Amino acid sequence: MKNNIIALILSASVLVVSCDLAEQPKAKAGRDMIFGSETGLQTYTNGFYEYLPDYDNAHKQNITMDNAAKNATGTYEVGAYTTNTSTSWSWGSIRNVNYFLKYNTSSNVSEPIRNNYSGIARLFRAYLYFNKLVQYGAVPWIDIPLEPDSPELYKTQDSRDVIISKMIEDLDFAAANISEDKITPNSNRVNRWTALFFKSRVCLFEASFRKYHATGSKYGKEYLKDCKITAEELYRQAADAAQEIIEKGPYRLYSGTPYANGRGSYRELFISDNAVTQEVMLSLALDPVLQLGEANWYYNSSTYGPHLCMTHAFAKTYLNLDGTPYNDKKGDTYKTFAEETSGRDYRLNQTIRAADYTCKDKEGVFVPTPANMPDAHGYQPYVGLPALREAYAAWYAKYFNVELDAATEIQPLIGSKEGILHTTLAFVNPGDGVLIPNPGYPTYTSVSKLAEAEIFTYDLTEEGGWEPDFEALERLPLQKIKLMWVNYPHMPTGKPASKALFEKIVAFGRKHGIVIVNDNPYSFVLHEQQLSILSVAGAKDIAIEMNSLSKSHNMPGWRMGMIASNPQFINWILKVKSNIDSGQFKPMMKAAIQALNADDSWYEAVNKEYRERRKIAESIMEALGCHFDPSQRGLFLWGRIPDSYTDAAQLADEVLYDARVFIVPGFIFGSNGNRYVRLSLCATQDKLNEALRRIKELKH
Repeated sequence: MKNNIIALILSASVLVVSCDLAEQPKAKAGRDMIFGSETGLQTYTNGFYEYLPDYDNAHKQNITMDNAAKNATGTYEVGAYTTNTSTSWSWGSIRNVNYFLKYNTSSNVSEPIRNNYSGIARLFRAYLYFNKLVQYGAVPWIDIPLEPDSPELYKTQDSRDVIISKMIEDLDFAAANISEDKITPNSNRVNRWTALFFKSRVCLFEASFRKYHATGSKYGKEYLKDCKITAEELYRQAADAAQEIIEKGPYRLYSGTPYANGRGSYRELFISDNAVTQEVMLSLALDPVLQLGEANWYYNSSTYGPHLCMTHAFAKTYLNLDGTPYNDKKGDTYKTFAEETSGRDYRLNQTIRAADYTCKDKEGVFVPTPANMPDAHGYQPYVGLPALREAYAAWYAKYFNVELDAATEIQPLIGSKEGILHTTLAFVNPGDGVLIPNPGYPTYTSVSKLAEAEIFTYDLTEEGGWEPDFEALERLPLQKIKLMWVNYPHMPTGKPASKALFEKIVAFGRKHGIVIVNDNPYSFVLHEQQLSILSVAGAKDIAIEMNSLSKSHNMPGWRMGMIASNPQFINWILKVKSNIDSGQFKPMMKAAIQALNADDSWYEAVNKEYRERRKIAESIMEALGCHFDPSQRGLFLWGRIPDSYTDAAQLADEVLYDARVFIVPGFIFGSNGNRYVRLSLCATQDKLNEALRRIKELKH
C-alpha cells in the first residue's frame, strides 16, 4: 500500500509540474495526445488489463472443466449456449485493441517503443480471441476497428485454422517485441514470457481439441471444416514455446518449504498473500483491506456457489509417492478416505483437505482437523463443548456488551430455529397464551399450534414504527399469556433494535410475569452496532435471547445457534432439548469456535457485499413502484406496494409469471403484511441485477 501511495504522489507531482495553468482544458483527448507519446501508449494499454479475470470471477475460471464436480450443470455444458442464452457475445474489447493497433503509428515515438506496446495489444487480442474460440468455436477474425458501416459486420465465421494461425501470429509478435523480459513486480504485468506461455496454452488447447474432441465426434468434420493444421503441429509449437521459457526464462518451480503438517511449497504457492513470482507468471493482486474477493466463500459455503470440487476420476490421476499409478481399491472394496490420501503425490494433500491436513490454532500451533480427529464421530454433550460456550460468551461480551456465564447461562442449539420449539415446550402448556407479532416469523405461530397454545397476535404497523402498541397489549387477557415473541432487529420489516424499546418490552414482561424471547439472528447484517435485549438491567430475570451464526458468519445449513438467559430458564430448556435431540457434530462446533473468533474485518467484508446487494434491491423496489424505509437493516428489504394493486399476492404473481422472478408477498408473515413485499439479500449481485433487468422489462 505504501508503494501505491508514493506512486500516486509522484504522479500528481509530475502533473502539476507539466501543466500550463493558463492553458484552457481540452474537451476531449485527440489521437496525438494518446499515440504521440510513450506515456499515452502506456495509459491506453493499461486499460487492457481490465479484460483479465478480476476479484469477482478469477476463481471461477475452471467451472466448466471436465474434472470439476458441482451441484448443477449450466447452459454451456448441456450444449444450450447460443446467441440467445449468451451474455458475452461482445466485440467492444477486441475493437478497442484493434483501434490501438491501427493508430499506433506516430513518428513521435520510436519504432521499438511502438512495437513494444503493439506487442502487448496483440497479446491481449489473442487472449480475447482465445476466449471466443473456447466458447463459440469458429468466429469471424476481425483485425480492424469496426464502424457502423463496416462490411466486416456481416462477415461469416472463419475456420479454426484462420483463428488459431492469427492468434499465433499475434503471440509470436508479442514475444519478439515486448521489451520487458524480467519478472514484473508481483507478476501482475505481462512480459515477453507471458506471450510464450499463452502461446503454449493456446496451442495445447487446440491440439487437444483436434485430437480428442473433434476426431471421431459426430460433428468433428463440421468443427474442423477447411482446417489443414494437424494436432501434432500444434503440440510441437506448444512444446517449443514452453521449452523456451524453461531454458531461457527467469521462472523456476517454487520449492521453499518441505511437506509437513498437510502443507508445503505447493500449498504455499496458492495461499501466499503475494504472488510467488519465481513460479507465477501472471497474477491478480488483491488487497485484504480494500478488496479480497469471495473465493473462499465460493468454494466453501454450503449455500452459495456451485460447490466446485475435483472428481474422483481426477483425484485418481495423482500418482503414489513412488511414482506408480494409484489404485482406489483393495480387493473388492474401495479404500477409505484416509487410505486414499496417504502415500500419494504430496500435491494431492496440498490441494484438498486430506487425512493429514492441519490448521493453526489461536496459539499458532498446527492441530488436526476433522478428517483425522480421532474423536470426531462420537456423541457429544447436550450442552456442547465448553470451548464453544466460552466462545459464545466472549462474542456477547465483545459485541453486545453482555456478560454471560458460559457454564450456566448459554445453551448451544442445532440452529436457533429449534430453540423456538424447545422454549415453547418448556414454558407453555396446552391452553396457555402466546403473544406473536403480526407481521412476524411464521414459525412462532406454527410451533405454538403444535404446543396447543392459544395464540394472541399483536400488531406491528408502519404508522407505529413497527413497534408494539403497549396500550393495546394491556387490553389483552394477559393473565393467560406465558410467552411473548419479539424479533429485533425485526424480520421482515428491517426495524432496528433500540435500547428504549427493549427496556419497554422487559418492563412489560416483568409487570405481567410473561417470559420475553428475543430472536436476534440479524444483528450483524448492515448494523454498525449490535444490541441485545439482555443488555437491559435485570433482563435475564424475565428474558431469553436466541442467536445464530447462519447470518452473521455465512453458515446457513451448519445449524449453529445458541440461547442465553438465567440458569433456571436454560436448565428448563435443556430438559426439553435433551429428550428431543443429541449433541452437535464436534467438527462443526470446532468450526463455530473459530468463526466466533473472527475479527471486525470479517463483518465489514461481509457487509461490504451486502451493501452492494442492498443498492440493487432498492432499485428493484423502485422499479416495482414500492415505497421502503431506507433506515431498514438486516438481510431483507421490506416495501409497501403501489395502491394500484389489490394486495401483495397480485404483485408477486405478476412478477413471478411475467418476469420469472420470485418476490415474497408479505401476507406470509401475517395480515399486516398484505400490502408489502420482501426482497432477500441472499441472492448474488448477478442474480439481483438479472431480476432487476427482468422487472424493468416487465414494467416498461
